[in-house]
Amino acid sequence: MIVSVDIVNFQSHPDTHIDFTDGLNVLVGSSRSGKSAIRRAIMWVITNRPSGLGVISWWNKKGDKLSGETKVTITLDNGTVISRVRSPELNGYIINGKKLEAVATCVPEEIQEAFRMADVNMSGQFDAPFLVSQSAGAVAQYLNEIINLEDADYYQKEIESDRRKCVSDAGDNNKKILELSTSIKEFDWIDEAEQITSSIKDKLSKYDSIDDSVSKIKVLKTSLDEAKDKIEKLQPIIDNAESLYLHIKQKLQDLTEAKATYTTLVHLRGQLEEAKNKQNIPIEGMERSVKRISKQITVYNDLTKHLNTVWQMYTEYNKGIKIIKEVSLELKETQRELDLIDICPLCGNKLKDMSVVF
Repeated sequence: MIVSVDIVNFQSHPDTHIDFTDGLNVLVGSSRSGKSAIRRAIMWVITNRPSGLGVISWWNKKGDKLSGETKVTITLDNGTVISRVRSPELNGYIINGKKLEAVATCVPEEIQEAFRMADVNMSGQFDAPFLVSQSAGAVAQYLNEIINLEDADYYQKEIESDRRKCVSDAGDNNKKILELSTSIKEFDWIDEAEQITSSIKDKLSKYDSIDDSVSKIKVLKTSLDEAKDKIEKLQPIIDNAESLYLHIKQKLQDLTEAKATYTTLVHLRGQLEEAKNKQNIPIEGMERSVKRISKQITVYNDLTKHLNTVWQMYTEYNKGIKIIKEVSLELKETQRELDLIDICPLCGNKLKDMSVVF
C-alpha cells in the first residue's frame, strides 16, 4: 500500500507532498490544478511510462536538455522507498538508496516485486468500466495475465517452434547422411592407405637405423682419412727411422765389441801400468788406443740416445698400424651391413650390382 508521494518538477508540480490514509482516498480540486498529474506521477514510477520529456516541468528543461532533476518518490507501508529520477546524471530508479538504471520502458524486477502492480490494476478518468467494454479477446488477455496463462501460451509457441526446427533439422540431417554415404565411398582407399602408411613407418624405422649406421661410417671414414694422413706424414720418418735403426743396431754391435775390447784394454792397461812401474816400459801407443776407445764410448752414448728416440717413433708407428687395422675391420663389418641393405641411404638407389669403395 502507498503511504505517501513526493513530486518534484513533474508537470505542474514544483514540489508536492501527499500522505494517503487507509481505505479510499479522494483528490479534490479545480480543473487544471494538477490532480491528473499526481496520478501520472504515480504511474510514471510504477510503469516507467511515458519515457520522453513530456512529463518534465517546463522550467526544468531547456529545449531537449534537462537543467535540473525531476523526481517522484513513493513510500510503501512496509517502509520501502522508491524514487523515479530523471536528471542529467541519472535516468532510472533508486530503491532504498540503491540505484537501478531504467532502459526504455522496462521496469527493473526489484521495482516490480516491490509494487506488485500492473496496468490492469489502474484506471484513468475517462476509461470505460473495467472489462465491460472490452472484447472477449482482450478480457481473456487480462485474465491470462492475472493467472499467468500467457506463460503456457509462450511455452507452447516455443515448443511448437522447437518441433518445427527439429523436423527441419531432421530433414537436413537425412540429406547430409545421404551425401556423406556417397562421399564415404570415395574414401575406400583409406584401408589400403593405412597399410601403406604402416609399411612406410616400418621402412622409416629401418631408415633411422641405417642413418645411424651411415653416421658411424662417416665418422669411421673421417678417422680413416686422418689415419692415412698421419701415415703419409710419418712414412718418411718411419723409413728414415728403420734405416737409422739398422745402422744403429750395427753400430751397437760394433760398440759392444769395442766395449769388450775396451774392457780388455783397460785390464791390459792396468797390467801395463803395473809392468811399467816394475820395468819402466813406455806405453805411449797403448794410451793412444785408450783415447780412441774413449771417443768410441762417447759415440756409443750418443747413438744410445738416438736409439731411444727411434724406438719411441717405432712404438708410435706400431700404434698407428694397430689403429689402421681396427678401422679396416670396422669398415669391413660396415661393408657387410651395407650389403644387406636394399636401398642406399645416401642416394636412394638400389644397391644391387653396386659396391662401396673406401
